[in-house]
Amino acid sequence: MTSKEILEFEVALLLLKYGRKSILQALAGREQISEVEIQSELQALTLAQRNSKAKKKSSPKPFDINSIVRTEDEKGRLLRELNAKFENRTFLPELKDVKRFFDRHGKENKNIKSRAASHGALFRYISTFDVTELKKIIATPAAKSEFSSLGLISDEILKNSNLKRNDETS
Repeated sequence: MTSKEILEFEVALLLLKYGRKSILQALAGREQISEVEIQSELQALTLAQRNSKAKKKSSPKPFDINSIVRTEDEKGRLLRELNAKFENRTFLPELKDVKRFFDRHGKENKNIKSRAASHGALFRYISTFDVTELKKIIATPAAKSEFSSLGLISDEILKNSNLKRNDETS
């Protein structure tokens, strides 16, 4: 049991034994401040705790592909298919994959904090692609990854070392 937990139990016992008003009066006398000041500090503390809990619970609102795709042409169909693959994690299954996708296509991704939060930005960007690019992305198998999880620099190093090995065996 931590010291904070012990303190919380002791405070709970004091409140049960003596009541809130007696505890506040004793605390005010001990700290040489008024009960009103203590009560206002307690109110500010509980308000801050409520606000921090509210911030923690906020999550990104779900992305709707219909906000981008308004037509039923081939491009719309491909975007919907890619969206379905993204949602079932067969297309860019992890946040690092989303970031790598943006890196490879020359798009900044500094503000991406989660895969779910990137959903809208990703599809707004992908919607600028032409049909052939979309078909190419869909045709690329998800399981076969030619890139390491270490990033762009290590991928280039791996490519260069594989090229050297191929040259040496020839």
